[in-house]
Amino acid sequence: MPFFIPVPFSIGTFGALISIREPIPTKKALLDIGFSGPIAGFIVTIPILIIGLMLTGDVSQISPDQIVPGGTTQWGSSIFFEFFVTAFGLPNPLTQHPLAFAGWVGLLVTAINLLPAGQLDGGHIARALLGDKSRYAGYVVILFLLAIGFIYNYNGWILFILIIMFMGVRHPPPLNDVSALDNKRKMVGFAAAAMLVLCFVPLPGTVVPDNYDLNFQLADGTLADSQLSHSIDKHMMNNTWQNFTFPFQIENTGNMPLNLSFEIITECTTNSSYKFYAWLSYNGNNTENMTQTFNTSIELGETQGLTLNMAFPMMTENTTVTIRVIETNYDWENISSTYSENPEEPREMNVTVRFS
Repeated sequence: MPFFIPVPFSIGTFGALISIREPIPTKKALLDIGFSGPIAGFIVTIPILIIGLMLTGDVSQISPDQIVPGGTTQWGSSIFFEFFVTAFGLPNPLTQHPLAFAGWVGLLVTAINLLPAGQLDGGHIARALLGDKSRYAGYVVILFLLAIGFIYNYNGWILFILIIMFMGVRHPPPLNDVSALDNKRKMVGFAAAAMLVLCFVPLPGTVVPDNYDLNFQLADGTLADSQLSHSIDKHMMNNTWQNFTFPFQIENTGNMPLNLSFEIITECTTNSSYKFYAWLSYNGNNTENMTQTFNTSIELGETQGLTLNMAFPMMTENTTVTIRVIETNYDWENISSTYSENPEEPREMNVTVRFS
């Protein structure tokens, strides 16, 4: 009786597992049944994988220093798959051609089928080789899947543990459980074990978590930090108004596009009655948006140049003005920021102007 295994993402299904109700006549027949399915799939998978990787060479690849966008599924790898990727001189991470992905899935399904547990094909082979002791191999498989699921924080293996337990860890014996296997059949069993090791993918796939983050930088790209403080010393002028500009940059250091909203807060520590102005603009457009709010968008990996514009009346000696530029569109205190060292800190820039 076949058990259909749906997969609610990407490939749709892992196919079906077949529970054999009628007893198999001999160990030899049991081993042949267990090995015929995986080796047939493996033989078909290899040319598909090779052709797919050849076509992958024409696919635009992600460079090692390129940021992978949040929400991207990154597929794991096996020893066998890595061997072919290296042989073709392809980069890692790899943007696969669909045919190469089909080959990757074929290797994964082959490895899962060869797990020596229950009535998987690997369970048939284990029962033929180990006899009734094969049930211990099934227990080891369950513990192994639990361990790697815990190590890699991957819950997908729980599904297969449940399937193995549902179908039964103990494999029914063949009718003739006495006749020994010949050396040829034992070598087939070792070949199946080698295929399992070479094709197994400990972490089939992970989704890159969304990470929203930014850095403020000076105009030359130095002093990059999520919180930037800068001081400016100015001499008093006799004219009525003084205009200053402070150019800076904002770098998108996360893996998602940013829609930013800045609020500008001004404070004079000497005389609160002073009326002065501060506003943000794109570089070269310092009169475009003379308000205390500023909205902008920064794409993945982009650095954007902005200017803090300031207009002051004639200030008295030793007057200090503080201008805070605070990003308010994101809840930085609670946002999930995997790559940030201080995700709880607000993203803001403080500019202090001292008049002497």
